[in-house]
Amino acid sequence: MTDILKEILNILKENENIRSIISALLLIFVFRLKDIYEFVDCLLNRKVTRLENLLKGDLDRETREAVQEELYSKYFQQTTGIKAEKHLREKITKLVESANGRITYSDINHVFKHDFLFCDHNGELRIRKINRQDRISYRFWRIISLSFWVLGLLLILLTILFKIDDPSKIKIGILLTFSQAEIRMSSV
Repeated sequence: MTDILKEILNILKENENIRSIISALLLIFVFRLKDIYEFVDCLLNRKVTRLENLLKGDLDRETREAVQEELYSKYFQQTTGIKAEKHLREKITKLVESANGRITYSDINHVFKHDFLFCDHNGELRIRKINRQDRISYRFWRIISLSFWVLGLLLILLTILFKIDDPSKIKIGILLTFSQAEIRMSSV
């Protein structure tokens, strides 16, 4: 394994066109994505497998019910994306069935993930209203994401404009460009 890594490092050092190597690695990653997904899925389903194996064993009634409830919770989470206890699962299922297709599990999952869905004191599902803090937070993260997007675009453009193969040399490339511009200005 270390020999392979050394060989890859030697190729990277010798080859000046690192973009083609990175592109090849990305293509390999994309086309092997199914295998990667199956591996991750296997890792994530280990708890379900352990719970199913526990149920096959000899358990007392209360433990069996607790394991069965946890297994149902995991099945519901895998199916809908919502991690919920029994009473909340029943309420959500009832809501989706009574909505006649107007509300889906993905809608509820989205609301649930952002803490807008809750059970009130009567046990009814309620959706929390958007408050001022939510609006401020939304705008703040939009501005942050937009600024990172612009920064990334600028870095890509600088790399293309100054033909910098190594991103760590961007600072040096910019400084050299500006110093050359100053030299040109002073000679004129």
